[in-house]
Amino acid sequence: MVTRATFIAAALLVGCAQPSDDDDDLPPRVVIIDDDDVSDDDDATDQGTPVSVPESFLTTCEESEPNDAPVIPGETLTLDPPWTDSTDCGALPGGTGPLIAMRGRIDHILEGSWEGDNDSFSFTVTEEIDPKVVVQWDPLVGDLDARLWCDTGFTWEDAASGGLATINRPEQVLSTVFLLEAGMTCTFFVVAYEGAVTDYVAWLEVD
Repeated sequence: MVTRATFIAAALLVGCAQPSDDDDDLPPRVVIIDDDDVSDDDDATDQGTPVSVPESFLTTCEESEPNDAPVIPGETLTLDPPWTDSTDCGALPGGTGPLIAMRGRIDHILEGSWEGDNDSFSFTVTEEIDPKVVVQWDPLVGDLDARLWCDTGFTWEDAASGGLATINRPEQVLSTVFLLEAGMTCTFFVVAYEGAVTDYVAWLEVD
């Protein structure tokens, strides 16, 4: 005999069944990381070897939002400069040693993409140089990428030739691949390809 209790229990079991959702089996295209807690970052113990940050610079340029460069969706590419929202750092000081520090914060990341927060800075070269360029961040995990675009008069060229967009921690080139000439306008771009929210400093230095 089917009792009332048996019937109710069977109805509850049937009610618990849910249709299969294929979307539940697919990983998200990107993971958004927008907090400061690196304890949940798989790379948190895989830190890079820092480069010593100079104690002083001839000038310091702090980012001023909005200063995002236009990134091409789905690509690790930007549109060519100039970009109207770039932080204006003015004239690059002449001389030797650490010339300029560009400081900022990447406050959200789209993993495996350049489509999160990025920053850009512009400056004018005052004398011919082939500087060392370094990008360092804190915490030094994940992967920041950068490009140093300079107007050669014919086109905008990456003076680091992609050397600041690698898997190195920190990113650096010992000298630019062509001389930065007096009067040249350059635009520096930095973005996180993966990692966590981070503060960074990028600098140009002449021996």
